[in-house]
Order: sequence, then C-alpha cells, then structure tokens
Amino acid sequence: MTAKINPGMMKMIGGFTIERMIRMAGDKIDKAMVVELNKALNKIPKT
Repeated sequence: MTAKINPGMMKMIGGFTIERMIRMAGDKIDKAMVVELNKALNKIPKT
C-alpha cells in the first residue's frame, strides 16, 4: 500500500536530513536497514 503525500508535506520532509528521518522512525528502522541505506546512498555519484 502506497500512501499519497501532499506537496506541502513533501516540501517539509525535503528539508530533513537522513539522520533526522531515521531518528523520527524510531524502532521501525533497525541498524541493518541503516547500513543498507548507507550502501545505496554511497552508490550515487557525487557531483
């Protein structure tokens, strides 16, 4: 199930850092998920 997010909400969360979103998620995101996210983000070319 995919939730619809309104444009105002997207603008607000667009300013969040990854660390902030992980803290906000609390125990819904475990350490293994953070490690996998970091691996995926590190694959994005730096500009």
